[in-house]
Amino acid sequence: MEILQELLREKLQIIERYSQATLRMVYDDIYSFGDILSDRQLLIDEYTALEDRINAFLTTLSRDERLIVEEILAGVRTDDENYPDITRLSQKINTAALLINKNDKLAISRVTAERGDILERLQSNQKSSQVIRYVGGASYDVTKGATLNQKY
Repeated sequence: MEILQELLREKLQIIERYSQATLRMVYDDIYSFGDILSDRQLLIDEYTALEDRINAFLTTLSRDERLIVEEILAGVRTDDENYPDITRLSQKINTAALLINKNDKLAISRVTAERGDILERLQSNQKSSQVIRYVGGASYDVTKGATLNQKY
């Protein structure tokens, strides 16, 4: 079970780094979103590979052990005396995942608000340019009259 504990520690580290990246999406400059999303994607790839390693390890356990550990990892069992370290790590992972979900909602809300502001500014600029084109097309050349006035 020491191997599983080490894998879960790695998983917790990845999730904590992912959580920090998500927090950056909420509070950092909006122009850094692309970099943050790239960083998060790399962490997702790491996480997926680690999940594969965890699942491979679980297949080496006996059927009964595997069912107990899977229930612990799913958060169904929260007080197993036989696997206290695995239970503790699993609870930390699940808590971190809940925080990520909360911060993701905040980040999505922020992006939606920024998007709305940008669209509003674009529409305002478009209306301004339409007015300028209209005024430019409807204006008359007043310099012709000025030269005529100078002759008299």
